[in-house]
Amino acid sequence: MNVEWQVLEWIANSKAIDLWLLFPLGMGANRLLTRDGLPNPGFANKLTRVFGTTDWNQFYRKPATGDLFAESPAAQTKQVSFEDIGNFYLERLSSIFSGVAPRTKVLTNSRGNPMYLLFFASGNPKGAKTAIKIADYLMDA
Repeated sequence: MNVEWQVLEWIANSKAIDLWLLFPLGMGANRLLTRDGLPNPGFANKLTRVFGTTDWNQFYRKPATGDLFAESPAAQTKQVSFEDIGNFYLERLSSIFSGVAPRTKVLTNSRGNPMYLLFFASGNPKGAKTAIKIADYLMDA
């Protein structure tokens, strides 16, 4: 969670750097996305700096309720999977880099829980197609 979005924008804007990024999925983003209610301001600011947007709020929904007292607001709860977080970050990377490998590599702990996602992004427009092809092949290995 130490690589903030501004750093990635700088790398992408150089148009010269390809990037392998180890994203802390389970150990970082998922833990900051608290279950019951929106994260505290410190966690929220960190998520915004890492994702480069406040759109991570889409991971929270108010539960549907059949309550007779509809005027009492229901708390928002986290409704997102590891896959959703990874896809969101992949889309964000695709918005600034010349190319991003469509597949990621999931790194798990001894219990099989996702800990990290490995992404590849190419900043060089001329070499992006070839670099993405190679990285996508390696992600499958």
